Order: sequence, then C-alpha cells, then structure tokens
Amino acid sequence: MTDQTVNTLAEKVGVPVERLLNQMEEAGLTRRAATDAVSDEERKSLLSHLQKAHGGEGDNAEWSIQGATDAVEFVASGQDLVQTFEWAFLKEFFNSKYNF
Repeated sequence: MTDQTVNTLAEKVGVPVERLLNQMEEAGLTRRAATDAVSDEERKSLLSHLQKAHGGEGDNAEWSIQGATDAVEFVASGQDLVQTFEWAFLKEFFNSKYNF
C-alpha cells in the first residue's frame, strides 16, 4: 500500500484527525501535521500500539479487530443491515470475503 496522509487515514478509520494525531504521538511516532504522509510501517506500529492499549492480545483479538474493521467498512458502504440465519448465504459471503 502506498503512503497516505494523516487526513486520509483518519477519514478511512473514522476518527477525527486530532485524535489520530494524539494516538500516533502516544504510539511513539513523531508528532506531525494532518497533511503529512503516514508510511505502512508507521500504520503497523500504530495498530500494534492500539491493540496493546485496548487489550488486543487475547485468543480472539484478531477476530475482534477484523469484526470491527468489517463493521466500519459495512457502515461506510451504505448497505442496509440484514439479519439472517441462512447459513448457506453466510458461508458463501464469508468465503468470498476472506478468500476461502
């Protein structure tokens, strides 16, 4: 992935720019402006810091984080929420989303 700015990263993850800048500073990343680029390595460092800060090291941490990421993507897509217990549909959706 190419570098993106703090502004675009904040918009992508759905947090205010100032909050993201504070989180980056807490993670030990150099304080920067909203228009500065954020590298892949910096994003990984920030994610690692946030996972540790929010207890993301348990047995189900990866699934919890992925579920939260999926929820953010779903809301951003503008689709209507559908509650279903149609297992064939859910299995097909899961397999296509995660390339199984």
